[in-house]
Amino acid sequence: MAEVLDYSSGHPAPAAVLAAGYGGVVRYAGTQGRGKNLTRAEAQAMLAAGVPIGLVYEAGAGWMLGGTEVGAGAARAVLADANQCGVGVRAVYFAADFDVTSTAQMVAVERCLDGAAQVLGRGRVGVYGEADVIDACLGSRHATWGWQTRAWSAGRVSSRAHLLQQVGYVYPGGVQCDRNTVLRRDWGQWPAPALIPIDTTGVEDMDKAELTQLMHQAARDGVAAAMPDAIRAAMTRRYDKGADTPREALDELDELPGRLDAMDARLARIEAAVTGKAAGQ
Repeated sequence: MAEVLDYSSGHPAPAAVLAAGYGGVVRYAGTQGRGKNLTRAEAQAMLAAGVPIGLVYEAGAGWMLGGTEVGAGAARAVLADANQCGVGVRAVYFAADFDVTSTAQMVAVERCLDGAAQVLGRGRVGVYGEADVIDACLGSRHATWGWQTRAWSAGRVSSRAHLLQQVGYVYPGGVQCDRNTVLRRDWGQWPAPALIPIDTTGVEDMDKAELTQLMHQAARDGVAAAMPDAIRAAMTRRYDKGADTPREALDELDELPGRLDAMDARLARIEAAVTGKAAGQ
């Protein structure tokens, strides 16, 4: 799987990032004056070299316990920083970089995300944290994007995560960096990944099994986010033409994200098993 970097103790050059085989970086924004923050010079160099950039905000391990107003303030700060750096904001990962162990803490994290959503809109709100945080915040729609850390996750990987931060460091260009496995082609990076055209020819005449197969293929091609709308439009045309497609077929499309999550989880388990077997040989 593809990997991207995040870092705070230095700034690797774009050439070093690419030479080491990484396909993007996630950078801190919104905490101006800190050395770990993205700068305009760094951002423009990365973008000119074709290295996409994701954004993360963290003001301290427990900052998200501050609730709604703290989240809104963080979102405004990231927007200002990103604008200054010339980076579009498709997603911001707000970092819960601690072990969330109580319902009260989880509620506070969710309220912080709600505050960010007041500024960014829910579609641009992401969360970084352990598997339980990703499950809870994306499952209850307090966030749209999930970046999971291996820490505090007890070996589990959330099926909702877009990125997975691994254990251990790498040193491209001599700079200490974390590496992150890309679990979904679109992880909120700027610029957005190129769209893959969706061919819905014949969808009007497909049965449920054929539709499911088409959806799964779309997921592997990285177009799952656009697929439900494309199929829904085609199925609506079929229904409107008087075909015998039940209206329930359209409603089933709303369940697509959950089915794709389950498929991603199965694929992750298979990959882990194959990797483990290969390592033991």
